[in-house]
Amino acid sequence: MGSNWRRLTLVDWSNLAVESRDAPMHIGGVAILDGAGLQQTAGTLGLPMLLSRLDRRLSRVPELRQRLWYPGLFRGGPVWVDDQDFSIGRHVHVRALPTGADESELLEIAARLMEPLLDRTHPLWELWFLTGLAGSRVAMLFKLHHAVADGLAAVALISTLFDFEPGAPDPPSAPLLPGPWPSDSELFADAWRRRSAWLRTVLGHPIRSLRGLRSVLVDARDAVHGPRAPHTSFNQPVRAGRQYRVLNLELDTVRAVAHGHGGKINDAILAIVASAMRELLIARGEPVEAVSLQVSVPVGQRAASDRELGNAAGLMQLPLAIGDADPGRLLDLAVAATREAKRTMHANQATGLIAMLGILGLAQPFIARQHLVNLFVSNVPGPSRPIYVLGSRVLDAFPFTVLAGNVPVSFVAFSYVGRLNLVTQVDPAAVPDVDVIARGMARAWAQLRAAWLRTNVA
Repeated sequence: MGSNWRRLTLVDWSNLAVESRDAPMHIGGVAILDGAGLQQTAGTLGLPMLLSRLDRRLSRVPELRQRLWYPGLFRGGPVWVDDQDFSIGRHVHVRALPTGADESELLEIAARLMEPLLDRTHPLWELWFLTGLAGSRVAMLFKLHHAVADGLAAVALISTLFDFEPGAPDPPSAPLLPGPWPSDSELFADAWRRRSAWLRTVLGHPIRSLRGLRSVLVDARDAVHGPRAPHTSFNQPVRAGRQYRVLNLELDTVRAVAHGHGGKINDAILAIVASAMRELLIARGEPVEAVSLQVSVPVGQRAASDRELGNAAGLMQLPLAIGDADPGRLLDLAVAATREAKRTMHANQATGLIAMLGILGLAQPFIARQHLVNLFVSNVPGPSRPIYVLGSRVLDAFPFTVLAGNVPVSFVAFSYVGRLNLVTQVDPAAVPDVDVIARGMARAWAQLRAAWLRTNVA
């Protein structure tokens, strides 16, 4: 394979197959910058300066200059190739927020910017600098297609694009010429090598291959015939439009609360989510006693320092009990459910099923009608030391993930320099009462923290 082009994996490809206008498959996030090194005058940014400095930094991440290409019959699946018409001005933008804008106004604008699909004829990312925040701060919104990277890979990519020192010099200016696209003969030869390698493996190790096929079929069967998600009023097909709410936490305190119940940070996040969803269903007059929502949780299969792009996360499904009014008991139940899920489940069974359906063109109708999960909950570890964007320190950051199928509410946590931000993301048509969830999360955390303080602080 040429050094300037690469095949998409089946999971990367499936993230393209399930995309629709109502369910974009890009991920992203917002970083709050101190703005000191960016703003030329109060509240203004010089776009030519930004473009010039960022263009130099793209030498660190050449994948951001690549676009999708579908070669056609007998030449294999889609590939990433260098964009022959790359222009950084197509990807980097500046927009003014209302002067003195607060977090709610920022989240509203971010939701609008995250809504449109990315142009597949060019590299699948955008970067927005948003001025006007109170305190002369600047927000930076990054938008990246899920086919390019999963959460951990996206964090590593951003960390590589920017700096860990405030005064880091710009990389030297050097024009990057796009490499040629692979020829038909190269693509055909690559596709033939892949098929031949697969055939040699099957013929050379038939027993092992049959066992592997059986494992895939068993995983697919288990995913389809596993626990059924209970019916709820919010599990509706996702439509266009998003709303976000953010809960700000201290990472060490969340870790301590979780450890006090024999669990981990993920378990504390699940308990907060469980308590909030309990309040939502009670407010809607729906049953919660003896109810366990089915939750899909990504399971990272790469090191946090791994900068290889693509998707390397499996999915684990677990029951999230919401029947108890005490968040502490919900945390105990989440710890037990997580341990059991790790013991009994294969983290790749759902991703493998969706990838196969995606390639067959069946993923969209399947996920729109699925009864496997009610919620998506994920946790993406971020940098433990500050990042600087063109000399401006990142003060805070929170992520955005995807909504798809008939799961119009998801939760994603992101840690950065001692902070943990837990973001609720909803389709407001299905969940217009998102503030009930936000208040429930805040109340659950206040109770968990207060109980921990009573026990551990004299």
